[in-house]
Amino acid sequence: MARLTKQEIINKSITLFGQRGVDATSLQDIADACVLRKASLYSHFNGRDAIVTEAYKYALGVYHDAMLDATASYQDAPERINAMLDVIIDLHDQDSDMFRFLVMNQYSQIAFPEVVNNQNVIQTLKDIIDKGKASRDIKTDIDSNILALSIAGVLIQQSIGIMFKRLDSKMARYRNDIHSVCSSILGVNV
Repeated sequence: MARLTKQEIINKSITLFGQRGVDATSLQDIADACVLRKASLYSHFNGRDAIVTEAYKYALGVYHDAMLDATASYQDAPERINAMLDVIIDLHDQDSDMFRFLVMNQYSQIAFPEVVNNQNVIQTLKDIIDKGKASRDIKTDIDSNILALSIAGVLIQQSIGIMFKRLDSKMARYRNDIHSVCSSILGVNV
């Protein structure tokens, strides 16, 4: 049997979690996907929850870092949100299993607050909205959490539509529509 790196095991686990769900994926499922004995996984992790934790850390870090990089050069909130939407759309299309792992398994994240709270995509979006409200780039009295969650809902529903074949396989095809809907939510032009 080939020896996989810790990151390769995490990547294969994210794929399984995205396809099956965290709760429906056993340590044996992960071992099978990695073509390893279950006992071999213990050389990198002390159990399934440790793999889940590392998978969340990695996937949230990918999204968080990409969003921060994409928004760093913009000052106003609409431009930053526009850049964030583009990053999320592109990351979805590059690895839809990772996107699904993060959003379709949200109830599982409750068990891992120390990971999720540090690199929370919704919190990053809310912070941008709050700054936009403070600078008057976004002029609404609607709670920033509601706005951030509504924008996330637009993206999540697009992914679900793709998963169930109601929409074509790439979210990028709907980029302009997604921007329009999110503009309407915020009352701005993104």
